[in-house]
Amino acid sequence: MSIDTAPGASANALDATSGVATRRDILHRLLMTLGPILAALIIAGCILLAVGVDPLAYYGYVLEKGLFSPLGIQQTLTRMAPLLFLAAGLIVAFRAGMWNLGGDGQFLL
Repeated sequence: MSIDTAPGASANALDATSGVATRRDILHRLLMTLGPILAALIIAGCILLAVGVDPLAYYGYVLEKGLFSPLGIQQTLTRMAPLLFLAAGLIVAFRAGMWNLGGDGQFLL
């Protein structure tokens, strides 16, 4: 028995089933991860420019006060913890195929 491939099909289709990630797959994953983050930073930078604030100075200030100082790390973790618990609960609900629309109210309680 032989396996026939469609005309024009390349060996890359076979590589996808072998479990070996190609450079194209890695680049695609990287762009799908970093692309939205970069787009958000650019859009926020445009908004900051429209308001009259230097985006690079603002981002530097946020990093300095939020991550590079002991009190900033403590405050970041304190504010992040409830949001992580809320996200973990929503992940469980979404994986079960259910929609939880009351997350905001549950966060406040």
